[in-house]
Amino acid sequence: MNGPLRDVVLATLLALAFSEPLRGAQCPPGEEPVPVSLQELWNATRTLEPGYRAAESTIAAGQAARSSVRREWAPSVSVEALGDHGQRLSPGEERVLGVGPRGDLRVVGSWTFLDAGRGARAREAELREAGARAGADLFDTTWRARAGTAWVEAAVAEATWAIRSVERAEVEALEAPVRARLEAGVDVAWEEHLLDEALARTTRLLADATLARDVARAELSALAGRCVVPQQLAPRPGATLTAEGVPPEVRQLQLLADERESAARALAGQDRLQLQLTGITGPTRSRAFEDGPVRSEYLVGITGSWRPDLAGVGRQLASAEVAGSRAIRAQAESRSMELDREVERLQLVLEHADPRREGLRREGEQAARRLSGALQRWEAGVDRWTEVIQASDRVHQAQLLELELEREVALTLLRLGELTGRMDALPGILGQEGADR
Repeated sequence: MNGPLRDVVLATLLALAFSEPLRGAQCPPGEEPVPVSLQELWNATRTLEPGYRAAESTIAAGQAARSSVRREWAPSVSVEALGDHGQRLSPGEERVLGVGPRGDLRVVGSWTFLDAGRGARAREAELREAGARAGADLFDTTWRARAGTAWVEAAVAEATWAIRSVERAEVEALEAPVRARLEAGVDVAWEEHLLDEALARTTRLLADATLARDVARAELSALAGRCVVPQQLAPRPGATLTAEGVPPEVRQLQLLADERESAARALAGQDRLQLQLTGITGPTRSRAFEDGPVRSEYLVGITGSWRPDLAGVGRQLASAEVAGSRAIRAQAESRSMELDREVERLQLVLEHADPRREGLRREGEQAARRLSGALQRWEAGVDRWTEVIQASDRVHQAQLLELELEREVALTLLRLGELTGRMDALPGILGQEGADR
């Protein structure tokens, strides 16, 4: 077996080895992959990805913290008891009676109707919950962009494999008539090496495309939790996305800055001024009572406290929080400007996509006409088969260039949806109008 023919055989064995999808937990043997739309993939990952449960727990924690601050407005009740035995020194009958026992039980009810720091704490808790929701939205947007990228790459890998399969089949279709012409002496003998080279090259390219397709299928199936393949990728011509409101990442930073400012106000007013309505009742046991050992008392009053921050500890802590808030706000502004520049660049890419797509379409049509003419001339014996191979290769290169452009457009749209927070619009823009909503 000569060298080129051995290479062809080895490459063919490689193609056969990679002709079946990678087998794993997501694609058991014998199971056919199910086409999945982008929206269906997102719905599946929402139930499988633990990050969503973490986001929900963070929101629940923020809700509990906000509820706890609201409950500070409710009255509180406590029970206090004291029992002792000894000599009383304070004036009264018990001092005269000498050493002996004494005890009391008190039910204390209080209602703090004025607290200088409570409003700021409530606002801080509300902002913390809003920040948790913004963080959950940011995670959802980022995760869907990652899953969408895997979906797009898998769709491109499937289309690339289809192109390489057609390319390999076209060379195989030429093999028999070319070898017959070589044996008949119509073509020169050295062209056999060109045929072997074409077979080896297309076999290698198909093997590479098969491996890329199977890896992409495995990744997509792992995300979906079942054996799937992507539906066809077909970005809508002229598609773009515009920003609506504040980007999720910037919104989260702004809420964090607001929370730090509320924390500063809460620290400044913490325990500074409080007014509390207090009621006390309960029995007291004493040997000094003449008409029985136990009597009850009832007290109602107002308790007030004012604690000036003479050392300035609270003011310094509040100043630290304010400085941190300013830093985060500046970071949010910087990030907003950076995202605006990226959005402009991505929109410029999309603006030029249609002219580029039209140019590639015309180039593909020209390559197809060239291939048709080369086939007719070769069948008529006017031209050589190598011209057919070259023209066929040019057709497939044009198809791959169109596919790469669609990949670039789809990934640009995904990134734009991630930056603007408009991920829900992407399935329709990427040709998935029939997907589940």
